[in-house]
Amino acid sequence: EEYMQYLWNPPPNWDGGTVTFRTTWTTAAGAATFACVWGLQGVAVADAGSADVAFGSFGTVTDSASATALIRNSDESGLVTIAGTPTNAKRVFFQLARVAADAADSLDIDAKLMKWDLFYTTVRNGLPVNIS
Repeated sequence: EEYMQYLWNPPPNWDGGTVTFRTTWTTAAGAATFACVWGLQGVAVADAGSADVAFGSFGTVTDSASATALIRNSDESGLVTIAGTPTNAKRVFFQLARVAADAADSLDIDAKLMKWDLFYTTVRNGLPVNIS
């Protein structure tokens, strides 16, 4: 697997709950019909906390296509549970990957990640608000 890592400083009104994501990606020429699985995992780390921590389980999204070399936008993923007791006072390290070992991934060439969107819930006046 190849990973991209990102450090997120959540806003003060983040509810500390699960997140979801969506990818924008493409490929070079290749297979005619295929599916690509993307996965995101995260871990919350307090200030002066250990950097040697385990990420949570992957939340995934499978994007199917029938042509290559096109820009694709996946659906929104399933829920991603962040390890390390997340709160809005902790940094969150995310790790995003193409999960080529997943049985649903049938793309036999490289997938090229162009962008990803993170969706999370904030609390405003006691009510949840989804933000991307």
